[in-house]
Amino acid sequence: MNELQQFAEIDSNNTVIRTIAATQDFIDSGVVGDPARWLEIIDNNGNLTREHLAFIGTFYDRVADVFIEHPDMVEMKNVNNELASQSSTG
Repeated sequence: MNELQQFAEIDSNNTVIRTIAATQDFIDSGVVGDPARWLEIIDNNGNLTREHLAFIGTFYDRVADVFIEHPDMVEMKNVNNELASQSSTG
């Protein structure tokens, strides 16, 4: 019996667009799209296969082979923090 693993699907911009629990055979079957767009994030022993967990909206850095906060999300947080700081100082 094949054990379930966790996979993340990335789009053409390397942004995670969905995650699922599936077997490698299911991913390879193409039922959920191009298998090359799916990256294993948790193996069948429950271990992370990359440094950080992937979730929808995170960015996959192919060079470092790691999921990180999407650069746009980081910029939005910086703007929100700055606006919050300005409103609290008056």
